[in-house]
Amino acid sequence: MNAAQIAYAKGYRNAMEMLVAEEVKRLFPKLSPNIARHISPIEIETYALNRLPALYASSQRGWNFQQRRAQDELKQAIATAVQQAFAAVQLDPLRLSQPIPFEDKQTQQELEAAQTALKEVRHLLNAPNLTWQSLLPALKQHLSADNTSQQEQPPRSRQWRPGTYGSSAAWQRKLEPSSAADIWSNDWYSH
Repeated sequence: MNAAQIAYAKGYRNAMEMLVAEEVKRLFPKLSPNIARHISPIEIETYALNRLPALYASSQRGWNFQQRRAQDELKQAIATAVQQAFAAVQLDPLRLSQPIPFEDKQTQQELEAAQTALKEVRHLLNAPNLTWQSLLPALKQHLSADNTSQQEQPPRSRQWRPGTYGSSAAWQRKLEPSSAADIWSNDWYSH
């Protein structure tokens, strides 16, 4: 979970965060794999956001207004700030950055649990680029693919197979009776 998602949970959002994140996401694949491995998109977003005005909203109407304003008036400024951020962060790609810890331990634990869950779902679905935003469509696609593959399987045979029905003792070797009297006391004849 990123800062925008935390702010959203609190009831306000900065319209610029989403637009900057989208621009970073659009440009990030254009980096060479060697450079991309050492750069955090969060560092790029932070650098760009610090050079742009904040456009906060606490209502849907305010959010829509700030989004339109950012797209109409600041689209070029966003693109420029993100390009500058890529250049600035690439100057020292091998530096290590330590994320800021949260003051609220419960929030920190919830965020770590959410990130762990997302990693596990990425592994299960074999989708390394899966995000929280793309999770629901990916799950729907995966589930519909599973249903399709199950429908394509031939129906199972209804033939009897030893050991699959009835008691498990049906195929076990019976002990030989020691006398004729023992024959009639056998479980086979007690029904």
